[in-house]
Amino acid sequence: MNIVATAWNAFFAPKSMPLGKVDRISNAIQEVMKDPDTQKRFTDANLVPVVSNRAQTEAMVQAFREQWTPVIQNSGYKP
Repeated sequence: MNIVATAWNAFFAPKSMPLGKVDRISNAIQEVMKDPDTQKRFTDANLVPVVSNRAQTEAMVQAFREQWTPVIQNSGYKP
């Protein structure tokens, strides 16, 4: 099994939030993350700033789940 582990942060909203509102918040976050001062704060903290939209974040979370679900299941962990 080939496992890649990285740390990341994302903003999440309740499923009940209207997509228009989710997209407005997402767009605002994208604008902040594109700001050179914000980018510098991340790089100064040895972090890699990534700007992604809602669809890209959903795909990343799905890939994360696909990678880690079997690892957790095979570990015998029971919540």
